[in-house]
Amino acid sequence: MSINEKIFNLRRDLDLTQAQFGDKLNVSWLTIHRYETNKTKPKDKFFKKVMEVFGEDLLAESTPHPAGAFPLPGTTGWRIPVIGICDAGTGISSSIGYPPGYSDEWLSRPAGLKDWDAYALRIPEGAYSMFPALKPGMFCVISPNTECKSGDMAVVQFRDGCSTIKEVHFKNNEIELRAYNDSYETKTVNRSELVFPPAPVVWWRKAK
Repeated sequence: MSINEKIFNLRRDLDLTQAQFGDKLNVSWLTIHRYETNKTKPKDKFFKKVMEVFGEDLLAESTPHPAGAFPLPGTTGWRIPVIGICDAGTGISSSIGYPPGYSDEWLSRPAGLKDWDAYALRIPEGAYSMFPALKPGMFCVISPNTECKSGDMAVVQFRDGCSTIKEVHFKNNEIELRAYNDSYETKTVNRSELVFPPAPVVWWRKAK
């Protein structure tokens, strides 16, 4: 995503006119217009001011997905798309099926999250394997460009189309999937069974 697009998307997500957006950043509406239409390139002090006022790093780069990863809707400024539901119990995922960039439900971006490919999932009724951390009805935000480490809670997607959220532990070519709920058994899978590396859950909250 280009810089001018990021500026436009941020202003749109904040529901501000060019004049209102410019006032908060101590620049004119015309300056914002020229940035958004790519007629003028912002200088470093503009990016620093955006970070200071809105907490948004417009210079943040996203890392490409690993080979074989399915396309995810990109985030837009302060919004993150809810792209489906994930059953943290039996490991069944149902994607909403929107093309990249589209969703009918969005979450506000958690403070400090700079991954432009972040997306959200809703935990459905009956999913209790990660209880009490994740409960039915809760949202969780996934960051596919954040390195997943042993002990992280992460989304794991299998080549057969199933997916699950579990605590992952890496052991050579195998991954141990642990549930927080003792009623669920620990499962060990080979890395070759996965579509792409596990993506860590970086934030979760109860639905409003």
